[in-house]
Amino acid sequence: MSEGSLREHCLPMISRLSQRDWFTARISAAGLVPTVYPRVTDEHREELQTMFSTLARDLTPMVRRAASAHFAQLAAVIEPAHLQGIMLPLAQQLARDDQDSIRLLAIDNCVALANAWHKAQGTGSAAQPSTAAADTSLLQDTLTIVKQLASDSSWRVRWSVASHASEAVTALGPQLAAQELAAPFAALCADAEAEVRTAAAGQVADMAKHLGADSTVQHLMPGVKSLSEDSKDAVRAALAKGVMCTAHTLGQQSTVQYLLPIFLTLLRDTESQVRLNIIGTLDDVNAVIGVALLRESLLPSIMDLSEDRQWRVRLAVIKFMPLLAAQLGQEVFDAELTSLVVRWLSDEVSSIRECAVGCLPLLVKEFGQQWVISAVKPALDKLQGAQSYMLRMVAVRAAAQVGAVASQGILSSELLPLLCHLAADKVPNVRFNAVKAFHKLQGNIAAATAESTVVPLLQTLAQDSDTDVKHFAQDALQAFGAESAGEGKNAEEYK
Repeated sequence: MSEGSLREHCLPMISRLSQRDWFTARISAAGLVPTVYPRVTDEHREELQTMFSTLARDLTPMVRRAASAHFAQLAAVIEPAHLQGIMLPLAQQLARDDQDSIRLLAIDNCVALANAWHKAQGTGSAAQPSTAAADTSLLQDTLTIVKQLASDSSWRVRWSVASHASEAVTALGPQLAAQELAAPFAALCADAEAEVRTAAAGQVADMAKHLGADSTVQHLMPGVKSLSEDSKDAVRAALAKGVMCTAHTLGQQSTVQYLLPIFLTLLRDTESQVRLNIIGTLDDVNAVIGVALLRESLLPSIMDLSEDRQWRVRLAVIKFMPLLAAQLGQEVFDAELTSLVVRWLSDEVSSIRECAVGCLPLLVKEFGQQWVISAVKPALDKLQGAQSYMLRMVAVRAAAQVGAVASQGILSSELLPLLCHLAADKVPNVRFNAVKAFHKLQGNIAAATAESTVVPLLQTLAQDSDTDVKHFAQDALQAFGAESAGEGKNAEEYK
């Protein structure tokens, strides 16, 4: 809208809405004030400030809630000089409201107020002078509101503070707020309501970053230990998702002393989601405690989880195999974990088999070409003779994945004979997947081997009784630069 239309139509409309008897109109006015505010003159801004303040003190709770919901928008555009004189009193008023549906929004108002102050300081608003004492007072008063909300009688308000704890510390400034909020946050970790404890558990890692190692050990670790033994699954799951990220804050010694027992407790939790979440933080633990403790403390638990009845837990463990391979070394990995990877190739769950196949080339890159001969080839030989065609398909896909990172010599001597054998399988799905494997590996197969072994086999398969096998064989022959007899006829049949 043009400036003239704003003055002529929009401002009178907002004024009328703010004075209507029915509360829905006043709710609309509360939402429109922050949108219009940056585009009007100082005279009209004073009118909008008064209007918004009146709406924030409205007798109808829904109107006050609407004003609280739009508080952050107005704080972001209002002049810095009015943050303490207008916005701070409104934030204090809304934080004391008798309706908890309004108070639970108050933490957002505190964050918005602090962010607006920091933004004003960063832009150097010399036109809006303010003393250092006043600046300190604004943040101190905002911090007081946060601490008041943290001990509110309504669990929903406390939940809101717990959910935004790290955000509040960041906005207020860690130097000012971290130590002040450490004790209130610890109290939220021990709250009587499970929803509050769940929200606090999810904020532990971020709060630890603000507090530092010493304060984290003093204020948070007792609460974290209690959360790890909480009776509610949701609390333990939320804690497991991020608690081990505090390892980077605590350092090796404190991690071993305080976090490692919690980690092991959560790894053995009866709830699968808890185990799944804690496995996802394995790299954070490993980066801090080192290989020796990883093998001594965590490897037994990982071995147990590799046979977990919940397939998603097994899947999460598989994804960390390359990381464990890099940290443990080939000797330890072969002794403890290679058998697990081989077992997962024939797991009853398809996603497990696929993930295990995807791990093989990463492990080959880590351990070298000889690992293909010592570990991969025996496993694939066993799979190629499996009764289930789905396991023979796993052998095909694994050979294709490993062949892409294997040397030409290893590919020719170890993997191509296996693929040639599977290309003659009685099940068409196995045959055409073997053909697709040849196509994928075309660039890595020696020219002499391709000419003497692969191309004649593909020419035979191009005349296969199955239409899909013929189609993929013809595609593969084109990739190898060869032709098959009756190619045009077979292509027409496929179409």
